[in-house]
Amino acid sequence: MKKLITLILLVTTFIGNSQIADYFIEYSFVSIKDTISCHYAKPELYFLYKVKDQSRFISEANYYNDSLDGIYLAKNPSPTLSKNLSQGELERWVDRYQEHSSSTHITSRSRYFVQKNSSDNECIIFAMKTYPQHYLKEDVNVSWTIHKERQVIQGIDCIKASGSYGGRNYHAWFAPSIPINDGPYVFRGLPGLIVKIEDENKWYSFEVQSTSLKKSQRFWKKDLMHKSYVSISRKEYTKLMFKELTNPDPPIGLIGDTENLRLITKEKNKTRIDLILERY
Repeated sequence: MKKLITLILLVTTFIGNSQIADYFIEYSFVSIKDTISCHYAKPELYFLYKVKDQSRFISEANYYNDSLDGIYLAKNPSPTLSKNLSQGELERWVDRYQEHSSSTHITSRSRYFVQKNSSDNECIIFAMKTYPQHYLKEDVNVSWTIHKERQVIQGIDCIKASGSYGGRNYHAWFAPSIPINDGPYVFRGLPGLIVKIEDENKWYSFEVQSTSLKKSQRFWKKDLMHKSYVSISRKEYTKLMFKELTNPDPPIGLIGDTENLRLITKEKNKTRIDLILERY
């Protein structure tokens, strides 16, 4: 019963609606898998978009899956969690939802989700695969140094800038011709859209793939923060992500041989260097 309720709490936060976004930028995210052989993971697609005074950076998988869940849950509301709710009702609803998700959801290697307020420096980074959902909330104000170097990236004239964040040094390329004070992940604060950014070791790289600078209707999860979510410190966050890399917990919401599934995940996660994007 407890595991069934856990799954229902996870999916009841997915219901949302659409809003008018000021812009919609697609980025590729590439991370290293083997730091010795310099072997990289396949590029993953992320979306950056802004509604009113808030921008979000979300994986294509999360955006797509949440959109479908919003439609599904609007038509098939989750049962009310009450003392009178029978286990049979819970099981039937969970079975239907799992059938929906297994047939429609797409997967991705990384699922970073970042929320930024344009009125201040506040950023919220949601940790991956935790219950209750953990998040890191802090002010991020990178001190940028702008250089004279220029480069054309994806057909866009860019200027180089450098700065440090999360224990890593980064080189960014921004476009003065695109007057958007934003960029991938937590990065922003330059006089133009950040078109590309990578750390000095080239372990992590974000690069624009397409830009839509006209207002457009986009999926927007209205109630992003749930009362069950837990705020953690930077130290706790980096420790949590390192644990996911080296010794992950069993998958959430699954019943059966969870220890075997945990060991399978542990083996897969050996190359998940994307999990430690935040160094400290």
